[in-house]
Amino acid sequence: RTHTGSGSAKVPPDELATPAKIKNNKKKKKKKLRVMSRKKKNVTVTLDRDVARWARVEAAKRGTSVSRMLGDILEERMRGDEEYERARERFFSQSPGMHRTDGRTLPTRDELHDRDGLR
Repeated sequence: RTHTGSGSAKVPPDELATPAKIKNNKKKKKKKLRVMSRKKKNVTVTLDRDVARWARVEAAKRGTSVSRMLGDILEERMRGDEEYERARERFFSQSPGMHRTDGRTLPTRDELHDRDGLR
């Protein structure tokens, strides 16, 4: 396809839509359609030329769009940050000190620093 610069593309005659092609296209699209359970918000992202090129190639390898790939990456990062914050809060909500659940006592300082076995 060649771009005319006015927002429309010239389509070669062999790629023109026919009723049979439209019907086949609809069947294919139904199989690939993902159900969106949450509202999406459009954002504009400005990327370095090399990064944008890599993103387009990587998205094509994954069979998705750059937009969806970036959304998935950012969502994964967000979930990881949320999980980290929950773990951090659990850790700091505990009383200070070492916690052993098996009932064993902690080693003494001398036991920890015993170097006789290393000489």
